[in-house]
Amino acid sequence: EDADLVTWLGRCGGASPRGWLQFARPLFAAFLKLSTASGARRPLTKKAYHDLQKRHAPRLFFDAQTGQVTVGAREIRSLPTGTEALLRHLYQHRGTLCPYRDLYRVYLEAYPDGQPEPDARRIDYAGTLDTAIWRLRGEIEPDPKHHTLVITVKNKGVRLDNAW
Repeated sequence: EDADLVTWLGRCGGASPRGWLQFARPLFAAFLKLSTASGARRPLTKKAYHDLQKRHAPRLFFDAQTGQVTVGAREIRSLPTGTEALLRHLYQHRGTLCPYRDLYRVYLEAYPDGQPEPDARRIDYAGTLDTAIWRLRGEIEPDPKHHTLVITVKNKGVRLDNAW
């Protein structure tokens, strides 16, 4: 019953009907398993639906030479400079927790005049970095409200999952 299902499918499967089917298949299979004794079908619960989305999350691929990003079957043409720098760093360290301080340094160094203060505390740059991560999620996450690619570990850092 998610109004955003079509958006999620588009952000995973891109413009390809084959891509849509790849990500719709697990949802349909789970729905078909939920038959009652009378043969009537029950809808998936929101929790079951989001669990399926996480289990069958699209894979992210980042071509460092061209800057081309692919999420599932969807191609992302270009990212803003700072956002691409963050993704590049996270992709190089995929599956590993990247500390906030490192991400802030990478983000600022993407701009010609950006130099992080050596003794800056998290509170000094939290807003800037949180906004940059929010923008990155808006570009690459199939559902920016339910993160499957860019995972935040509170007070520690950020990790890129489902990347190859």
